[in-house]
Amino acid sequence: MTDHDSPNDIDRNKWTRALLFGSAGAFGSGLAGAIWYTKRRQAKHDTLVKQVIEQNQAKHGTNTIPDYQAPKMTPEELEVAKKQARFFAVKTLGLGTLLALSGAGMLAVGVGYWLEVRNVSQEQRGESGQMNA
Repeated sequence: MTDHDSPNDIDRNKWTRALLFGSAGAFGSGLAGAIWYTKRRQAKHDTLVKQVIEQNQAKHGTNTIPDYQAPKMTPEELEVAKKQARFFAVKTLGLGTLLALSGAGMLAVGVGYWLEVRNVSQEQRGESGQMNA
């Protein structure tokens, strides 16, 4: 402990370290969970494709999946579908932005409360009441 460290600073550093390790752990577990989920979904998909190929081979004696023909849309239906897709994209972008900004704001307020910071430009004052550089 140096001469300008107060016990409150040391306590704050301990909590800051804990907060950083906790957030790193949450990020790592989220990443690992996403990878695990993707692998699990891919395994289910691969199993389903193998079953379809085996069923097709039993029926037709070939190893291929039957040709798929997409349904045809009229120009009017296509315009309606494009409008709905545009609306969905804008709505999703707006909701995602709202969630990201509100989540970041709540996180900033929570961390500020936890670390006893009242505003962005708060200056630290020592025990004598003078500002520390």
